[in-house]
Order: sequence, then C-alpha cells, then structure tokens
Amino acid sequence: MEFTLADEMFLLGTTPQGRPALRDLPYLVTGAAMAELAAAGRIDAPRRALEVLDPCPVGEDVLDALLARLNAARRPRHPWRWIYDESRGVLHAERERLATAGVLGTDHDVVAGFLPRTRHPVVPGAREPIVETVRACVIGSVEPDERTRVLLGLLSVAYQARRTARELFPELQAGALRARLIDLAEPTWVIDATANAIRLAGARR
Repeated sequence: MEFTLADEMFLLGTTPQGRPALRDLPYLVTGAAMAELAAAGRIDAPRRALEVLDPCPVGEDVLDALLARLNAARRPRHPWRWIYDESRGVLHAERERLATAGVLGTDHDVVAGFLPRTRHPVVPGAREPIVETVRACVIGSVEPDERTRVLLGLLSVAYQARRTARELFPELQAGALRARLIDLAEPTWVIDATANAIRLAGARR
C-alpha cells in the first residue's frame, strides 16, 4: 500500500495502541488530505476561498470523496472552514481505510464491565518508518523532501507542542520543538488554513 499524506499524518498522530497521540489529529489529517489534493493540482486557494481546479479523482478513496464534496459546494468557502467541518468525517474515513488495508488491527473489549469498545492498534512496522523520517529531519540533519515538509508544517501548528514533543520528540522541550518545526516547514495556504481551523476548535472547547 502506498501511503498518502493523510495516511502518514494519521499514523504519526496515533499511538501504537491505536489511541490519538495528538489532540488536533482530525484537523491535521484533513489538512494533509487537502495538501495532497493541492499537490495533485485538484484544488487551490489563490484568493480567500478554496477553488476546485480539476474534479477528476486521484485514485485514493478518502481523497476522492473529499474532492467530490468540495466540488459539490454551492458557494465558496474558506479553506480553514472546510478543514474544520470535514475533520471528523475525514479522520473516520482514514481509520476505515487503514483498517481495511490491514495497517490497523481491530481489538474489541469491554469497559466498566458492560460498555463495548473497539480499538485499532497500528500493525508493527507500519508507523515506525514515518516516525523515523520526521525524527531524522528534526533531531538529525537530514534535509526533508517536499512531502515531509508538509508533515512538519502540520505538526508545527498543532495546539499542544508539549504533547507533540512527548509523543514524537521526547529529547526536545516544547518551545525548541516548535521553533525547529517552523524552521523546517514551508509556509503554504494549507498549513495556514489548518492552523486557523485548530484555533477555531480551541476557541470552542
């Protein structure tokens, strides 16, 4: 299976046990999906509103479903609004996609003696290469490629840098991590829109 940016962001932001490692994971994954569509020439935001340049599918189910919803919109909307509104649906679709592909397992148990619970642990070996790639850029001296820069840019706007540091870069303090991520990232309209969606979510919590 060839991972999309949304796949990689989902795995970066998920613990091996299948729990969210990053508080803003729904917005980060949706931002990654938007970045993939933008890189494929399907969408852009040359002005304030998002525009669909080409509605043709890219061949990945989660991305194509998102593109179809963007194209069906009756009126223009800001990219950050799309990311905010689509976040839960895209995250759920990503989880289903990775589970179907065998990247996530499925465990069933019971909480408090009677509440059923389903978890989707990450299959060993699926997450580690992605984590190692971003760590090599942040902790080491490896120059990130364009795709990795997108992931680093998304991590740079996550609301709780301390939590990001604890989960992925325990060697760094939160402030040092944020500065390093900003230094490595390349500003884009997708990153800005994701940051705005996260700010809106924080204001409504």
